[in-house]
Amino acid sequence: EARRLATAVDERRYYERVWRPVIGSMKLSEVRASHIRPVLEDAAAGLITWQRKGPKGSDAKPEPQRYSRQSIAHMRAAVFRLFQAAWRDEIVTENPVAKVEVPAIDEEKKPRAVLTDAEIGLLLACPDADAEIRLLVLLSRTIGGLRSGDLNALDWGAFGPDFGTCTF
Repeated sequence: EARRLATAVDERRYYERVWRPVIGSMKLSEVRASHIRPVLEDAAAGLITWQRKGPKGSDAKPEPQRYSRQSIAHMRAAVFRLFQAAWRDEIVTENPVAKVEVPAIDEEKKPRAVLTDAEIGLLLACPDADAEIRLLVLLSRTIGGLRSGDLNALDWGAFGPDFGTCTF
């Protein structure tokens, strides 16, 4: 958060939901690769559960969460950075996460879906569609190849004063 990483919110969530229950009570110097590896393998197998917060007074039950390979890589990166900082500050002698790779995961490759002009027209004509969503749809259609994360990172500073140029 101090470094203003865009991923800080997600990394805090990964730490609270995934890492704290496993290593939160341990000294950093006691954590080994053997503590990290099973967590990543469980995430790949869909065995990690976490308590979803429901409405106040509800009995929300723990739900299993199957993570994609990319999410598991982010999960690993969050704890890797924690130990990397401790290693640099000479709190630990090595980063145990460096010994653990993201497990291989069979993921279904889905064909890229591109909206037709008619589908985009329907979305843009929908009175309930948020203006930001409409803008993202138009940008995704006109600036092909951007991922949703790229589109969400755009701000007005990326556009020229006449909106004729985009510097993203």
